[in-house]
Amino acid sequence: MTTEIENLAGALLIEMFMAVLLYGITTTQAYMYWWNYPNDSKLTRRTVVTIWFLETVHTAFCLDMIYSYVIVDFGNIARIEKIVWSVGATVLTAVIIAAIVQSFFIHRIWILSQHSLVMTIIPAVCLFLRVALGCATATLTWTIGYWPAFRTSIGPMFTLTTGLSLAALVDFIIAAAMIYYLRRSQTSSRRTAHLIRSIEAYVINTGSLTMLVSVAIVLTFTLEKGSLLFTGLVEIQSKLYANSFLASLNARQYLTESTRGTTANNFTTMNFASRLPTAFRTNNENGPTTHIELGEAISSTAEDVSCGSIVKRPPSPALSPVDSPHENGRERESKDQSPV
Repeated sequence: MTTEIENLAGALLIEMFMAVLLYGITTTQAYMYWWNYPNDSKLTRRTVVTIWFLETVHTAFCLDMIYSYVIVDFGNIARIEKIVWSVGATVLTAVIIAAIVQSFFIHRIWILSQHSLVMTIIPAVCLFLRVALGCATATLTWTIGYWPAFRTSIGPMFTLTTGLSLAALVDFIIAAAMIYYLRRSQTSSRRTAHLIRSIEAYVINTGSLTMLVSVAIVLTFTLEKGSLLFTGLVEIQSKLYANSFLASLNARQYLTESTRGTTANNFTTMNFASRLPTAFRTNNENGPTTHIELGEAISSTAEDVSCGSIVKRPPSPALSPVDSPHENGRERESKDQSPV
């Protein structure tokens, strides 16, 4: 019996430790964001608070679930096979968190694509279906009530596997679309190219991670019938979504500083993608003026770059010495210093 209990709940206990650790990282990131970006839009800041609050509630549900299995029902294999109420609560909360985060990234694509319905309608529909199937999965945990029946029933098999497959598809579409528009934004500027490569690496890493976890959940659910390993992966995936969202906000300062090559003292607070794209113009050293429409505005002294579309425009006419305030200032200074 000890081996059976260990196989059933042992992996789940370890995964709960990992989920709590990730929650600590989420809290740290939320704290860093709140103090480092006070000028972001109210919508973005409220979204951060909402994500952190939902993660706190989700963690509480996770702790209740693992406490029930390893403390309250310790040694009682019949009770461990029962699905406690907090399992469905964690699934429902995780679905809401993932939906908010994926909606946030779909909104980025909406901005980057110049409000293209073609590029946003497919992930939006997939996300809607994924939320519906996730809610159905949570409901089935409450109505079926026991793990053996839940693992063998057609309903949970369909809702869970299809829902997670759609979640992985949404992650893939988001990553592919963002990389596509970033590649279109390539310029001859080394700083711009470096920043775009950094954002591409981030998008690929975070998107691949959540996709791999979705695949792992489906595989463990269908193959590991005597283990709750898949349940713990569901909880970990929720934390990964929250951390990817917060990391995308907090990474702006690092990306700006790495592009500038300066310290944080020269950092300019940036507007975020909850607003319409903001237009900036920069002068490349060996090229025409670049007009950059920004979804997430990352400002720097030499150029303003972000996940946006970049359009080449003819260079503006140079200011004459008479029109240049700096030149006029230097002329006045030389006159003042000339001998009488």
